[in-house]
Amino acid sequence: FNKLIISQAILVNAQLNITLEANYPYPGSRGDLSDIWGYADGNGNIYIITDKTLEYKPVKPSFSSSGIYDGGSYIKKEISFFQNNRIKTIINKAILNKTIHIKNRIKMSGLITIQKNENKMIYIIKPNSKEQLHIEKILLEIIK
Repeated sequence: FNKLIISQAILVNAQLNITLEANYPYPGSRGDLSDIWGYADGNGNIYIITDKTLEYKPVKPSFSSSGIYDGGSYIKKEISFFQNNRIKTIINKAILNKTIHIKNRIKMSGLITIQKNENKMIYIIKPNSKEQLHIEKILLEIIK
């Protein structure tokens, strides 16, 4: 029974990727997981996503805008292919929705970076956009 559920999840995920990949105009979108993806949340906490790990680098009070906020403890953990794909899928949705992109980083905005070899793409997304809230929810779920 579990094998059937896993097989169905793989099929659904693969179909979603095939459908979405045709629209991705940046390196790493064709399934190459050797690139490094980053996300800085509205508080400045940083998440680094590689093919097998998720790393959380929290803001310390001395670097927070309030001087009080503490993002907690550093965490680095291994993630599965499915977790990696889930994170990248929701980040890709934010990249594709150009209506939430802003030109300059402002307080509480999200910052997406994708580094592939010497190419680096940067996307800044509006604070409290549906996509930003979804990215941060999923990252927190996986890192905890």
